This record gives sequence, structure tokens and C-alpha cells, in this order.
Amino acid sequence: MRRPGEILAEQRAMETIVSLTSAFESLSSMSIAQTKRKVLISKQFFNEVWNIYKQIRMDVIFNFGPHRRRKADRQGAFNPHYCAGRLKRRHRPPFN
Repeated sequence: MRRPGEILAEQRAMETIVSLTSAFESLSSMSIAQTKRKVLISKQFFNEVWNIYKQIRMDVIFNFGPHRRRKADRQGAFNPHYCAGRLKRRHRPPFN
């Protein structure tokens, strides 16, 4: 049989463990909330950047906008998108 002093010491140890567990749960829930907030902000930022990219991409594809293209640009010398597109079309594997 255990002594009352041992039981009391064990009870205090358990109370300490319970309070530490509660503190760790609070810290982890705060960390999860911060991470969730960051994810939501990054999703919003990515959506804004994606919309800008789509507008720029449409400008390049359909030649919209106030820019004037130089002769060399029309030939693909200074336009990496045009050069990359020409390479892709030329080097396609044949159909089997």
C-alpha cells in the first residue's frame, strides 16, 4: 500500500502534466490559426498574380496594348515567347 505523501506527490505531478498539456494545446491551436491565415493570404495573393499573368499573356498572344513591335521582334529575335514557340513547332516528334 502506498503512503498518503506518495499519492499526494503523484497527484501534483498529474496536475502539472494536465496543465502543461493544456498549454501545449493552446500553443498548437494558435500556430494552426496563424498558418491558416497565412495560407488564405497566399491564396488571395496568388489569385491576384494569376489574373495579372492572364492579362499579360492575352496581350502577348493577341498583340493587345500600346506597344509597338520592332522588325526584329516580329522575326522572333528579341521575343523569347515567339522563339520558344517556333522551336516547339519544329521539333515535335512524328506521329506513330
